[in-house]
Amino acid sequence: MNKKEPQFVEQLTGLFVLSLEGTISPEQFEVLTNLLKTNKAAREYYYDFIASYVGMNHLGILSERTSAEDSWPNPQLWNELLSFERSAPALEIPSCPPLVEEAEKPRRGPHASRVNKVSLVSLLVSAAALVFVIAYGFLTSLGRGVEVATLSDSINAKWADRVSPVEKGTRLATGDDQWLLREGYAELMFDNQAKVVLEGPAEFQILASDRIGLQYGKVYVRAPGEAAGFSIYTPDAKIIDLGTEFGVQADIGGSTQVHVLKGKTMLLAGRSGRVNLEISQGHAKKIAGRTGEVSDIECQSDYFVRAINSKSKWVWRGQNLCLADIAGGGNGLGTGLHGSCIDTTTGRWKADSYLPTDSTTIRPGTHMVSDHQYHPVRDNPFIDGVFIPDGEFGPVQVTSRGHLFRDFPDTSSLGWGGIIYPDQTLLTRPIRLNKVQYGIPGKGALFMHGNAGITFDLEKIRAAYPGMIREFRAVYGIADEYLDGGGCPAYADFWVLVDGQVRFVRKGVQVRQGGTISVPLSNQDRFLTLVTTDGGKGSPEYDNRTSFNDWSVFGEPCLVFE
Repeated sequence: MNKKEPQFVEQLTGLFVLSLEGTISPEQFEVLTNLLKTNKAAREYYYDFIASYVGMNHLGILSERTSAEDSWPNPQLWNELLSFERSAPALEIPSCPPLVEEAEKPRRGPHASRVNKVSLVSLLVSAAALVFVIAYGFLTSLGRGVEVATLSDSINAKWADRVSPVEKGTRLATGDDQWLLREGYAELMFDNQAKVVLEGPAEFQILASDRIGLQYGKVYVRAPGEAAGFSIYTPDAKIIDLGTEFGVQADIGGSTQVHVLKGKTMLLAGRSGRVNLEISQGHAKKIAGRTGEVSDIECQSDYFVRAINSKSKWVWRGQNLCLADIAGGGNGLGTGLHGSCIDTTTGRWKADSYLPTDSTTIRPGTHMVSDHQYHPVRDNPFIDGVFIPDGEFGPVQVTSRGHLFRDFPDTSSLGWGGIIYPDQTLLTRPIRLNKVQYGIPGKGALFMHGNAGITFDLEKIRAAYPGMIREFRAVYGIADEYLDGGGCPAYADFWVLVDGQVRFVRKGVQVRQGGTISVPLSNQDRFLTLVTTDGGKGSPEYDNRTSFNDWSVFGEPCLVFE
C-alpha cells in the first residue's frame, strides 16, 4: 500500500474513523497498527487526517452521515455552520510585533480582531478538499500501470480480449484494464505474498497491491501475516482480510457471498458501506445486490478452488486426500491407478499388482522376504518409503530421516503382495470390512497384507496442498473373505506412527474385529507411517509363519484438512 494507489485514502480513512470513534474491533486495530508500523505513507496520511479530524471535531461540526447523504460536506453541515456563525463568540487574535521601520510610530492599545470560528473551519475544509482533489487526481494517474502480481499458475485458462498470450510468469499491473477469465483456473501471487485463485468465468481488475475488484466470478484468497488487509471489492461489498483464508463469489445479478475458512474478515456491505461486521471462521454471509441486506448462509469448505497445480493437473477444493490413491501413483484426488502396487522390498511402483483382480493365480514376486532395510519410493514425492517390519534384530528404520521404532514384534519377516491399491477385488474376492465394500469409487483402500509398512511425507503434501492437515482418518481390519489356506487363523496388528512415535496400535485383530482410526496431526508432524504386522502364532504345517491369511486393510485412509 502506498500513496500512489487510488484506494489508499479510502481504506485508511475507514480504519481511522472506526478507531477514533471507538468502534474498531481488535482485528481491525491489528491491521491498522501493522499498516502504521510498516508503511511510511500510511503514517504520513494518519498525521494529516488526525490533525484535520481533531480540529473539526473540537469545534463540534462533525456529524454522522445518513444513508441519504451521498457527499460530504452536505446541506445539513452548511446549516449547522450558518447557525454556528450567528452565535459564535469572537476569537482574540494578538497583534503582530511592529516592524523595525515603524518602531517610532505612536502605538495604539491592543485591538481585538473578530475572526469567526466558522471561517477557520471553512478554511480547513476548503484546504482539505483542494489537497484531496489535487492529490487524488495526481496519485490516481501515478497508481496506474504498477506491476503488483504474477500469474503463478493456470489450468485450461482461456482469456478474453488479450493481445498477447497470458502465460505463467505474466505480470499484472494496477489500472483500468479488466481481466476476463472465460474458463479454467488461474492463480495469482501478489508481491506481498497473498495468493489468489480464480475460477472462470470471472471478470476482475487489479486495483492495488493488496486489492482486487471482482465484477463477477469466484475467487479464493490466502493472505499470510505480511499481506494483512488484502481486500476484495465487489459491486456491492468490500471484504477485508484480518489474517484469513476466505472465498468470495460475485454474481452477475449483483449478490455477493463470503465464506471464511480460516481467521476472520471485515465485511462492508452495500454501496454506501453502511453495514460493517466481522465474519469469523466457519461462517458465511450473502449480500443481496439490490438491497444490500446481509443474511447468514452455510459455510461450504469445498465450494471454492483453493489450489491448482498444472504439472499434476489437479484442482483442489479442500477435500480430504486419499492415501490409497497416492499409493496408487495418484495425487490423492482420484488420479491413482487401481490394481497397482508398491514392492516393499525395493520401493518400486508397479502398474500391475502381484495379486490379480479376476484370477486366483498369483504372479511371480508375490512372496517377499525382508532385507531389514528402508526403501525410498522415488516414483511419488508424497511417499517417503516402504519396508517390511521385523523387530527380531532390534529397532526398525521407518523414515528417510532415520527415525527408528523399537517396539515392532519379532515377525516372520515375510510380506505378501506388497502395498496394493485394489480395484474392487483381489484374487476374485471383494474387499469387505464388516460387510462394507472397499476398493470402489469413493471408498479407496490400502491392502497391506502383514507384514508391510509405508511412510507418507506430510511436509511435501503440505507444500502441494496449502490447507492445514488436521488428522489422519481410516477404518481398519482383516478382510471378511480371504484364501484361508492351510487352516491358519488370521491375526494382525495395526500401527500408526508419527515421526517414529506410536499414535495408534491394535494387536491381535481378527476378522470383523476392526474399527476406526482418528489420529490428530499438527504442522510440526513430518512423517505418517502405516504398518501391519502378523499378530499371532501360525499353523505348524506352515512353520508357524504367522502372516499367513492376514488380509489386512486400511479402508478410506485419508488426510483431513481444516
